[in-house]
Amino acid sequence: MAGNNPKDEELTKQLDEELVEQQLAEEAEEAIDSLYEAGDAYSPEEDERMTQLLTPIQRTAHPVMPVVQGPTESVRTTMKRNEGRVRHKVAAALISILAIFGIGLGAGMYTNHLKSEQETAAIMAENERKAQEAREAQEKAEAEAEEARIQEAAHALRTLKFIVSAVDLDSLSTRIPLVVTGVDLDGAEVQTEGFINYEGDGLSLIPGEYTASIPASPIRSNGGLYKTPSETYSFRVPNNEEEVIQIDQAIVLIPLNVAETTDDIINNAYNWAVKDAQFAGVAEENSAAARKALSEEKERKAAEEKRKQAEEQRAPLAQTFAEKFYTNVGFPDPDDDSKVSVITNWSAVVGQYVAPGSAAAGKIGSGNGAQYSFATSVQATDISGDSVTVTVDLVSGNEIKNGWTLNKSTKTITCTFDDNNKIVDYSIG
Repeated sequence: MAGNNPKDEELTKQLDEELVEQQLAEEAEEAIDSLYEAGDAYSPEEDERMTQLLTPIQRTAHPVMPVVQGPTESVRTTMKRNEGRVRHKVAAALISILAIFGIGLGAGMYTNHLKSEQETAAIMAENERKAQEAREAQEKAEAEAEEARIQEAAHALRTLKFIVSAVDLDSLSTRIPLVVTGVDLDGAEVQTEGFINYEGDGLSLIPGEYTASIPASPIRSNGGLYKTPSETYSFRVPNNEEEVIQIDQAIVLIPLNVAETTDDIINNAYNWAVKDAQFAGVAEENSAAARKALSEEKERKAAEEKRKQAEEQRAPLAQTFAEKFYTNVGFPDPDDDSKVSVITNWSAVVGQYVAPGSAAAGKIGSGNGAQYSFATSVQATDISGDSVTVTVDLVSGNEIKNGWTLNKSTKTITCTFDDNNKIVDYSIG
């Protein structure tokens, strides 16, 4: 209209713009209020932060309007009404204005903020996942290490201690050989060899069920041996952490008499003893002593056998010699008229049993034989070394007028023989 004042028109335009801003602010406030519970408000710190964030947006989205003198009463009323919530309401209004007018700066910043939070959450989740995997891997490694330790401990060798009973077995003897068979704690078959000393020490096995046998005798320092036991020894090695496992079943070794020893027994004992590297030198010395003892025993046995054979031959010779020695005159046996012996050449008959040039031969040659006698009941009564003693019931007498004077007595004659079974001396008792 022509009559309108230009200043009034400008003021009206300004007021219209303020009303638009107020409307937009109210709409933004309603939107904000829908996001927060009634009565919520930003803290001073949040107000300050919101102001810092929105200041550049305000400048970009809606440049500062020129100052207009003399605002109307309606504008002042509107500003007063909104005075208590200016900061966050204005912020909301500005964001709404930017949205309404298609300026997406505020929305973009909010979107970026949400995106940053999402990325941070994703990174934190990934880190937590990796940390959890690391913890699980650590726990698994620790569990595996513990299982490995348990398995290693279960499969560790246990030191065994047996009970040994063997007369005169000592530290100078070779050790007792053992052949061990059985099943370990994993069910695997076991077959091994080992040695234990006179105190039962020296063998180690992992837990399991076992049977042991003794294949040969240990050898003492003097060459003494033991009978090889025919029985076996069953025992269990428990899966515990005891340093020494006591085996209760006793190993009993019975000494072997040297007369019962053979070359095979010694050779078997030696062959096992030299397997024990720690006692190989002892095995050499002790087995040499065993062979020497066996050799001496063989010599003794040979001499004994020869002696027995000689005794078997000398006893009859001594008996015949005694009978011929005491029977040198023919006359009737008082107890049996049919027994009449006549020795016409006494010295030759008796002398055939003695060694030429010996003491026995000298005695016969000097006429020491009995005269006018007749021997009965001739019997070897004692054998001692090379000597044989013969007991004789003797009838002797002298020829007198009209008959004989007879005497009965018991005599002994001890004959000593040489290696050729000839009598080298004799004595009459």
